Amino acid sequence: MSYQEEQNKLLASFLDYYFTAWKEENCKKKEFGNFVNLELDVTSECNLACKYCYLNRYGKELIPPCPKETILRNTDALLKFLRDRRLVPEFEIFSGEPLIQDVVYKIIEKIIDTYKDFQVKPRIVIPTNGTFLLSKKLTKRVEDLIKKGRENGIEILL
Repeated sequence: MSYQEEQNKLLASFLDYYFTAWKEENCKKKEFGNFVNLELDVTSECNLACKYCYLNRYGKELIPPCPKETILRNTDALLKFLRDRRLVPEFEIFSGEPLIQDVVYKIIEKIIDTYKDFQVKPRIVIPTNGTFLLSKKLTKRVEDLIKKGRENGIEILL
């Protein structure tokens, strides 16, 4: 066995062990607890400036600004990695306020499209300050996204 083959086997073994909880056949088992969660911190952008919020105070340091194209390219790479290995985490999409950002909708669409043919479906959790409800356009967009998730067996929780 060559050095590279040995390294590849070692890495594959590590990844198989580390991501056991995300394997399609294991992802709904309670024994793994929070190890089934995959937290995506997209941006620190928010439409409020709450004094108690750590993102309001430290957002640019915690989540450095990144071009939307880079965020989407990284999302594609992550979803390909997960799909190729049949890994089904519970997605938690964090941001300052996710539902006012176009890139977050694109990420959620990509997740839905990636898992639409899987037997076991992920769940998508999106913490929100609820201000999207002040906009009819954003409210409709969220409703459409939840509907698309349901049509593909994917639960979206706000």
